[in-house]
Amino acid sequence: MTDANHYHVRNVQVRNESWLDRNRLFIRCQGERLDKCRCLINGGQAGTEAAILAAELNDSLGGSIILTSSVANVRGDSAFTAYAASKAAVRCFARGWTVELKDRKIRVNSVSPRPIETPALEKAGLTAEQVEQVAAQFASQVPLGRRGKPEEIAATVVFLASDESSYITGVDLAVDGGMVQVCPRCVVKLS
Repeated sequence: MTDANHYHVRNVQVRNESWLDRNRLFIRCQGERLDKCRCLINGGQAGTEAAILAAELNDSLGGSIILTSSVANVRGDSAFTAYAASKAAVRCFARGWTVELKDRKIRVNSVSPRPIETPALEKAGLTAEQVEQVAAQFASQVPLGRRGKPEEIAATVVFLASDESSYITGVDLAVDGGMVQVCPRCVVKLS
């Protein structure tokens, strides 16, 4: 379990937003789905929210903004184009805001997890059998041989929020058990 009391954490904003549309090729997105794809690619409400976050931290002596991206931001997975593009936008926001907010002593970083044990696969409409199949494929592609736990992502976020990471800004930290470094082109396939 992550103990935030272990670190000195102050003036922190964490942002996480996501949407998956299983097996939907971007070129086939229409109507409302296309609008949602465009919104994600354009960063959604992230720009407005960043200004609010920065303003909330403005009255203090610095702080930390942590955005959630995904290692999908460096991959090219079929049927996840909009998702990957939205997460690449998050990564770029973190880099740009690092420069824009430096004079306020606000550090901005992003965390890119994958694959993590969350209900995301079930929420994407996969059957129980498909969830088990995809989870096993993910685990086989990760050098640590398993999917990550939400607590491991939380521990990373707490660290980035703390003064112990005071010289870290503008990074996109992959928290993926080495998956992208060792298996950058591994593809998950459903049968």
